[in-house]
Amino acid sequence: MNIGKGIKTLLKKKGLTQKELASQVSLSETSLSLIIKNKTQPRKETIESIASTLGVKAEVLFLLSLEKEDIPKEKKEYYDLLWPSIENNLINLFTNK
Repeated sequence: MNIGKGIKTLLKKKGLTQKELASQVSLSETSLSLIIKNKTQPRKETIESIASTLGVKAEVLFLLSLEKEDIPKEKKEYYDLLWPSIENNLINLFTNK
């Protein structure tokens, strides 16, 4: 799981910069950058704050953070087939933009 992947996806959808998000969740730009680059794991409260600021629940952020490596080998074919549509639908369902 790469929480940074989910954050980047939602930042793009919301039209926000990392700097704007960092300011809104009271993080330094460096701290947020490390989270997005998957160099550090944020605390639960930080994830919830980021998700809330991006207009989604933490669970949605976690779903958008899934990577192919997180999927069991025997189910990767289904992931490849279904994930692009699921990801797009999640983003459209849970964001206003």
